[in-house]
Amino acid sequence: MIAHSLCEYGGGEEERKELEAYREIHFPALTLLKKTKKLPSPAVLRSEGLCPLTPEEAVLTLAALGFNRKTRLFVAGSNIYGGVRRLTALTSLYPNLVTKERLLSAAELQPFLNFSSLVEV
Repeated sequence: MIAHSLCEYGGGEEERKELEAYREIHFPALTLLKKTKKLPSPAVLRSEGLCPLTPEEAVLTLAALGFNRKTRLFVAGSNIYGGVRRLTALTSLYPNLVTKERLLSAAELQPFLNFSSLVEV
């Protein structure tokens, strides 16, 4: 989601290069579009609210909306950009984090592995 959004998340040049390399492999049409058209900058996308929330932003939003520590959160994506390190803020306030891997066995997930949009629903 982050790579497809063309947004950046404060990781500097290293993060920008990493996301660009990921886009080239997984989203070649997006990479081509970026090379041939003038697209909004990451700063413009973020200022217009078009970027996915970071885990830290999600924590602030959930807390502001009144969700408490007992709230169960389901993480739909398979890989969170930045891994466990990026989830620290989220799991420290909302420890009941659930993933599809915790809900289903490997055998139950198997039929969906080649269909990421079905797995992430």
